[in-house]
Amino acid sequence: MAREVAETANRPLFRVVVRGEPTDGAKSFDELLTMQSDASVLPPPPTADDRHLILYSSGTESQPKGCLHTWNTCSFLPKQAVQALGMTRSDVMFMPSPVTHALGLTLGVMAPTMAGASVHLLDVFDAQTALDRLGDHGCTGTASPAPFLRMMLDAYDPSVHDVSRLRFWLSAGAPIPAALVEEAAEKFSGCRVVSAYGSSETMMATVCRPEDPVERVASSDGRPVAGVEIRIVGDDDKPVGPGEDGEIRYRGPGRMLEYWRRLELTAAATDSEGWWRTGDLGRLDEDGYLRFTGRLKDIIIRGGFNISARQVEEALLAHPKIANVAVIGVPDPAVGERVCAVIVPRGPSEITLKEMRDYLTNESKLAIWKVPERIEFLSELLVTAAGKVQKFALRDKFGSHSGA
Repeated sequence: MAREVAETANRPLFRVVVRGEPTDGAKSFDELLTMQSDASVLPPPPTADDRHLILYSSGTESQPKGCLHTWNTCSFLPKQAVQALGMTRSDVMFMPSPVTHALGLTLGVMAPTMAGASVHLLDVFDAQTALDRLGDHGCTGTASPAPFLRMMLDAYDPSVHDVSRLRFWLSAGAPIPAALVEEAAEKFSGCRVVSAYGSSETMMATVCRPEDPVERVASSDGRPVAGVEIRIVGDDDKPVGPGEDGEIRYRGPGRMLEYWRRLELTAAATDSEGWWRTGDLGRLDEDGYLRFTGRLKDIIIRGGFNISARQVEEALLAHPKIANVAVIGVPDPAVGERVCAVIVPRGPSEITLKEMRDYLTNESKLAIWKVPERIEFLSELLVTAAGKVQKFALRDKFGSHSGA
């Protein structure tokens, strides 16, 4: 296989065999080591600003994009995380996210290495296995999208599982509901949930610190880290004031070079002043804390009204009969889209459409036009390996037929 790959290369220098006998003109690893002093054979060492890594987005869209990074851009996140989380050689980082995605690579491999800490990687996520490993290896910190935390809280038994050494849990890669932060603070009493905002394109943009109060973590995704600028713009591309929703624009050291072989997407995502169009919605408060409120593409337009799927999800996750939920728009010939709630029930009793409507209008005070008009039930949501909900798959699954 290696020979076939080498034959397709445009400018192959040589092929090296490790722990085997070289054939067909290949070199042994020992020969490679002796060649390092010969400048005419090997290319010059790369710089920290050379192309280093293509990191693919995690698949929440039907066609993941390759994010081309240098060492300087991709190492920005772990450098900031080590400082913000106070990671040291005494820490043991637990990483349940794949190391082929941004969160797993930067916080599961790079950050512990920079801090001199240990790391325990989990190859396939399972909540019971994860809780066992946290205790068995004395893990002091972890990072994951919110769905992983949700599953582990549901599986947690204080008489069986030892999470006493766990001091921080960074939630990134997907928005974390306020109710989840408060529940984690209650069940994992010695652990602080820390919210952050970033992406495969920009790495870490904002983060809360362990010393921030629970209320702050539950209501924001932190402040910009050193060197990062964040601003919120309206439909006219002009900045909006504190507390107003708009698109999150980014400028800072963690931004990738380009989308791999998709230069038109790179150009479209960069505005005239060099700010990166994240495609995310959010708001900044008067203290500079960011709150991510959803994706621009996660807006449901019903009869001319814009509905934030994230806002409806936040409200539904506080209901005792709902373990998890994804809110999607499904096509409708009369109003364009209708709101559908895809629900994972908590326990044997499923919430009815009337119960949900009464709860959202009376308890959550949502406008009636934001309330889902349809319910679908699943035993678990369709997610990527990194724990992000695949809404495009849910729309494909439920977009062509009527439900409850």
